[in-house]
Amino acid sequence: MNPVKSSETGTTAFLGIAVDITEKKKAEMELLRAKKYIDDIFDSMPSILIGVDSRGRVTRYNRSASLESGIKPETVKGRFVTEAFSGLAFDMDQILESIDRCTTKTVLKRARKAQKGTIYEDLTIYPLIAGKVKGAVLRLDDVTEKIRMEEMMIQSEKMLSVGGLAAGMAHELNNPLAGMIQTADVLRNRLTRKIPASVSVAQALGTDMETITAFLKDRGVPEMLDNIHGSGLKAAEIVKNMLSFARKGDASKTLCSLADLLDETLSLAGSDYDLKKKYDFRQIKIVRHFQKDLPHILCEPGKLQQVFLNILTNGAHAMFSFSKECVLEYHSRFTLTLALDPDTSRVVIEIRDNGPGYGQRYCKTGVRAFFYNKEGGRGNWA
Repeated sequence: MNPVKSSETGTTAFLGIAVDITEKKKAEMELLRAKKYIDDIFDSMPSILIGVDSRGRVTRYNRSASLESGIKPETVKGRFVTEAFSGLAFDMDQILESIDRCTTKTVLKRARKAQKGTIYEDLTIYPLIAGKVKGAVLRLDDVTEKIRMEEMMIQSEKMLSVGGLAAGMAHELNNPLAGMIQTADVLRNRLTRKIPASVSVAQALGTDMETITAFLKDRGVPEMLDNIHGSGLKAAEIVKNMLSFARKGDASKTLCSLADLLDETLSLAGSDYDLKKKYDFRQIKIVRHFQKDLPHILCEPGKLQQVFLNILTNGAHAMFSFSKECVLEYHSRFTLTLALDPDTSRVVIEIRDNGPGYGQRYCKTGVRAFFYNKEGGRGNWA
């Protein structure tokens, strides 16, 4: 507004031009709202998002990037991205190449050291292709849990394959085991008993069965044959339990004896050993306190037996992970108890071990127990 003075009257007036800027103000407000909306979207993304220019200097830095790096967004603008986020130190060549060629690049399952340990991320580089401004948006997605799940699935598939192979091997082992047991019985009959055929052969060779029996007893042959027979029966029982365990994969419930399930599980666990780690479940003493005349329980035997096996093997591994000497020195043992609950509605299954505590240099008593409702209800850990 400019003052204007009249030469005739000496009156002073003001001359001005009024311009309506309502639309301009509305446009500015809309622009601010749009910028705020974009900023909110940028910061709300769970992925780490970092905007960079053509030289790799930070132009945008979202909240996830700030939380991961511990650096405030307002302090990183204009700094090289390797300074603002050290995890991208080895990716600068690919970032600059992506910007220069205007091509999207993706690096999958890249490992990075973080405060919580090694994590795996997918890095995607999106070059800016609109307008004359060159740059890119870097996106980092944490896929650690996804990779772990994939590894668990692969391991589960391997275990299923091993389970199938074990069942097949168990079937194949039955025939030679049966032959071994039968041959041991035949040898014992021919060498230690006065059967007509053996007496005839002994006489033909100028001796008698008494002399042969005395020689064999002096050399301990009958005991050896008994050991062969007993070992064959034990191996056959293990194979039988393995096949039974493999067949219990359905979800149907049936009445089962918990004492029999525990005995079968102990037999399975007894075959678990590792020569390199000097681990042998059979070196652990097993103490049973099973109440007689317990009712059968309606349950899924395969799943229940898997629980028993996990508890026993985990406890045994904990004992041997400390030292073999501790297992022997402290007479490591499992104490298994089966008893009716006082209210007569539940059977108490208690598995107690006296192995070494984790990270400790002495042995202590640990208790693992749960109750199983005899009507078939789910067990509750106590």
